Amino acid sequence: MKTIVIDNSKKINAGSRPFSWFLIADSAVSNTGKPFYLPDENGRILATLSVAIKISRLGKSISPKFSYRYYSEMAPAVHFYMADMEKELHEMGLPTDPAHNFDRALMVGDFIPFNHESKFRLSLNEKPAAVFSFTNLFPDIDESISLLSSFNTLKMGDLILPGLSDPLALKQGDLLEIYNNGEKSFIIKIK
Repeated sequence: MKTIVIDNSKKINAGSRPFSWFLIADSAVSNTGKPFYLPDENGRILATLSVAIKISRLGKSISPKFSYRYYSEMAPAVHFYMADMEKELHEMGLPTDPAHNFDRALMVGDFIPFNHESKFRLSLNEKPAAVFSFTNLFPDIDESISLLSSFNTLKMGDLILPGLSDPLALKQGDLLEIYNNGEKSFIIKIK
């Protein structure tokens, strides 16, 4: 199983085929229900809200108009990363993967039927902090799947995170609450 995150922080012009993405290691993906323990070192830890789209069939070089056939489920997801390490690696011209791939770096909620209208919200210590919706997503989910499938064969069970919310800085004792259309999906205690 692959988990691919599309990095929409690097703005690409509309109509352009290049885009930025990275892989999350299987060992970094976990289900919700347990707290997130801040790594002992490596500076600031940031959290972003996203949605994990589950691929439901094998596909390669998928046309955007047929992408919808390759997914039917989604789940809210929170991605944690080491911001200082990412910056340092980037400045040294090295891959930033180590900053994104550590135990429990991606927590994925329960899967539900896919719905373009869904709006996910993340609260930090009971205050609204981040939103994820498909409305302003670029590239959109169908174009994202098409672009990814031109580089990678997509397989049943692969997860695609089509974008990330603005990052939130975390500290010990914080509480994250994730909502889908106003209904609480899960909580994450930061320890």
